[in-house]
Amino acid sequence: MAEMNVAPDKKARGSRISTRIDMTPMVDLGFLLITFFVLTTSFMKPTAIDLTLPAKQGCYQRPPEVSESRTLQLFLGENNTLHYYNPLLDVKPQVIDFQDSKDVRTVFNEAKKAIQQKWNNADTMLVIIKPHPKSKYKNMVDILDELTLNRIKYYVLDDFKMPKDSLFLAQ
Repeated sequence: MAEMNVAPDKKARGSRISTRIDMTPMVDLGFLLITFFVLTTSFMKPTAIDLTLPAKQGCYQRPPEVSESRTLQLFLGENNTLHYYNPLLDVKPQVIDFQDSKDVRTVFNEAKKAIQQKWNNADTMLVIIKPHPKSKYKNMVDILDELTLNRIKYYVLDDFKMPKDSLFLAQ
């Protein structure tokens, strides 16, 4: 407990009495409270995107074949551009600015509708994502988020092959 030490009164009645209060118990209580709150709080867990990686090379005899009309190819370009291609939507690759994420969502919705009309099942749509070496990482994360929001099950991250893909986009 706290104790008060009072000096003996040698002066007149009206003089001040010096007191000394021991603060040790209050400091102990403060540290106990700090320890309690640190140990009982839940720490924020890091969030991450779950990626399923393929099996080792040579595990499959032949890669599975997918019809081109069931695929949506996304090319993440420089300067926040997104090139997309699906033969059911248009003959040539289309370009949108990545600043407005609503445009990306409409691309997925249009592709799903076109595949649904042709194949009667939009769940088998495959999205092939090819990020350019100078594209922004934020755009890649936004595309993966849009895939999750649109409940697209099948997607592939592929390398951007400079001469082949660049010529394809130039056409």
